[in-house]
Amino acid sequence: MRQIIGVDSSVFEGVLAKGRSSSRELNLLLRSLAADMLIADIHLGILPLASKHNPGDDPSRERRVRK
Repeated sequence: MRQIIGVDSSVFEGVLAKGRSSSRELNLLLRSLAADMLIADIHLGILPLASKHNPGDDPSRERRVRK
């Protein structure tokens, strides 16, 4: 199965593309994700999105965070 996910974080996009990170917490998540994807035969595609297109949160770079 092929899955495409949209991400607005270039850090997360890089971690998914590379498959590892210098962050211990991200590596733990990646290991769990990789095992699940291997068992379920899932191929992940990454679609980079601009933060302004993400309805979950507002862009925060160089702006005040909303209350």
